[in-house]
Amino acid sequence: MGNTAQGASPDALGAKSSGLGGLSDAQQQLRRDGSRSEEKGVDAWADYDAPDNGFELDSAEGKKALCELRQEVPPEVEAANPRLADFICEAILRFRRGDMESSKVRLKNYISWRKKYLGGWEEQAIESDAQMSRVLQSGLIRLVRNVDSQGRTAIILKLKRNNPAETSALEVLRTWHYMIMRALQKPQVQSNGIIFIGDVGGATFANLDIRIPKAIFGAISKNVPLRVYKICMIRPFMLMRILLPIVKAFMSEKVRKRLVVMPDPGDKKDGLAKYFDLSKLPKDVEGTNEDYDFEEMLKQWSEEEKEKTKQSETKDGIVDNKSNDSGSDPAPKKAGSSSD
Repeated sequence: MGNTAQGASPDALGAKSSGLGGLSDAQQQLRRDGSRSEEKGVDAWADYDAPDNGFELDSAEGKKALCELRQEVPPEVEAANPRLADFICEAILRFRRGDMESSKVRLKNYISWRKKYLGGWEEQAIESDAQMSRVLQSGLIRLVRNVDSQGRTAIILKLKRNNPAETSALEVLRTWHYMIMRALQKPQVQSNGIIFIGDVGGATFANLDIRIPKAIFGAISKNVPLRVYKICMIRPFMLMRILLPIVKAFMSEKVRKRLVVMPDPGDKKDGLAKYFDLSKLPKDVEGTNEDYDFEEMLKQWSEEEKEKTKQSETKDGIVDNKSNDSGSDPAPKKAGSSSD
């Protein structure tokens, strides 16, 4: 498959880091990684964007395309997680605007990438992944839904909450993937994309791990079916002038144009209000949503995942024992469990 799972190996990402401590060492590492990325970065993003052609998955054409793409799912993925097979095919088709050739390539790449970095195709779950749970609890990566008129989701990355000495780049990448899968549960996000908010306020070089943006943008460029609508870097610290050119090196020219640096995210003209409904964003990123409760959201997700597991086990039990005729339906999803 070549270099579809772009970036370092899982073993390399799994090692802990001391961060980018000294300025001189940091500059050398950033420049080295950035120059390497520039050599292959353009090719990696060559077919990322697909023109908006009015494709609708619910149309006759869309349903036919879904059936065709569904046939491309390997039997081992189907057996391990049929729910994933349905979901990822729908997300890919909306992302690729129904283009079958590039959809098949993206599906193949995603399956390979997921096997390489997540170890398999089973559902990620907070309860069963202590490392991911710890990263989520740290607030390093958060999710906010319906942040603009097109129903997009925002993913907030708060750099000062990253501790490379305790959290590996691989743990962050897996947690990021979990959040992306949560965001893509909404069809409008599959079609219209995600806005990233990178909050670097209060961060130092000790919080930086250059492997993280390299791995994330490698995943986006060729593997994960994710449309990047905008990237907002807010509250850049004084050394951002060194970091920013290197981060840009992992992007195509077109994606770089979607990157906006906001020294003052609260500015009414050139701040986050230009792209967001501030009533949706939490107060720590200049929003006005006083009810945003990420810890409660995680609890809700965890309960939802437990309920899905319980329903799956019950279903398997009925299949294995046909004499079980209790007549009871699986427990319904809690009201509001899919909204944040």
